[in-house]
Amino acid sequence: MKIDINKNTIIIEANNLLKRYQTSQLYFYGYFKSEDILFLKSQNLKTDILKTINYLDQENIKYDAS
Repeated sequence: MKIDINKNTIIIEANNLLKRYQTSQLYFYGYFKSEDILFLKSQNLKTDILKTINYLDQENIKYDAS
């Protein structure tokens, strides 16, 4: 899984690695999905990326961030 930031958008390339409940949690955070990619247009990038990374860490999901 890869996490990218483009301006104020967080992009997660999930490649179907997430379980349904994990995807649901990211939807709750405001992400939306297009194919195997999740997007979040953030108003507070620092808060949103920390919340996302903390959740992925709690779930023991490995990711690369750039």
